Amino acid sequence: MMIYLDNNATSPLDPRVRERMKPFFEEEFGNAASNHAYGWKAKDAITWARGKVSSLLNVKIDEITFTSGATESNHMVIQGVVLHCLFRGEIDQCHIITSNVEHKCVLEAFERARQLGAQITILEANTEGGINVAQLEQALRPETRLVSLMYANNELGTINPIAGLSRLCRENSVLFHCDAAQAVGKMDLDLEFVDYLSLSAHKFYGPKGAGALYCCTRAKVKLETLMPGGGQENGLRSGTVNVAAVVGLGAAAEIAKNKSHRKEIAELTEKLLCGIRKACPQVQLNGAKENRLLGHLSLTFPNIDPDDLEMELDEIAYSNSSACSAGQNKGSYVLRAIGLSEKMALRSLRLGVGRFSTEKEIESAIRLFENL
Repeated sequence: MMIYLDNNATSPLDPRVRERMKPFFEEEFGNAASNHAYGWKAKDAITWARGKVSSLLNVKIDEITFTSGATESNHMVIQGVVLHCLFRGEIDQCHIITSNVEHKCVLEAFERARQLGAQITILEANTEGGINVAQLEQALRPETRLVSLMYANNELGTINPIAGLSRLCRENSVLFHCDAAQAVGKMDLDLEFVDYLSLSAHKFYGPKGAGALYCCTRAKVKLETLMPGGGQENGLRSGTVNVAAVVGLGAAAEIAKNKSHRKEIAELTEKLLCGIRKACPQVQLNGAKENRLLGHLSLTFPNIDPDDLEMELDEIAYSNSSACSAGQNKGSYVLRAIGLSEKMALRSLRLGVGRFSTEKEIESAIRLFENL
């Protein structure tokens, strides 16, 4: 039986979430925009879910817009800001900033912005995969409109100093967007100066295809909608709301607010890392050594052939890189960005311990590493 250690790619659906969603696949099938009892129940369910997500993030309930996930939310912000400048004839005065270790969808959105005429700056992350406040301060210009930096890196686990980065942007009247897909539900977030935040339900035991965009009241008017139509979701995302998925997101958020599982995940992760280091003394931990994401391990095995890694660890579900960049023969662009050679990047893997990982599974995984 496979040992699932790929929780950063996706987490299994929590049975409690599935039970909360079930009625909305069956008897509660109404359209939330309909003016009758079925529609009212659907609308109430969406309001309930919005409250749970806002409570998890500690923000206002009307600052939550439901989407299909963080990728869509990221594009809504980046393209929304750029289109706002374009429609106002200010595209030549639109400068936006990100880093070279962001999720592929953010980098692609920046390339689209460049094609539309925006000026872009892509900061180079340090050897841990992070961006510091001084580095961002040097990159800011009078015409900078938006900074987009992730809360925790999906491949490295490194946590950025979001409080300081976002404060700097607020002080300079620059909008700050944070892709927090990996961080939400796993750590306490400081969003005091964050204008936009993206999240996906399936990263913290909710359903795939459900996500949200947090838009602080101050920043909401800056976006141009990518999906005009019926005006749903604060006018930012028209279309019939997927009630079952939204309810699942709300249920996942409600469960995530209980932090009791964090200690066990941290202990199992430490046990796994210690076991791997004992079995493979030359293994290297990529990313920040201390300030890193719960349950996340990015490891390089310098003296082990990639084919041997794949063959000996075939009973473990893990990632070679971001799941959204799968199918590429080259090593991870994120690992190469922090200084690993292509050869070393190909000898690397990502392990993600989660809420449903067990001590028995961790012990079994360690035995497989002992065969390397």
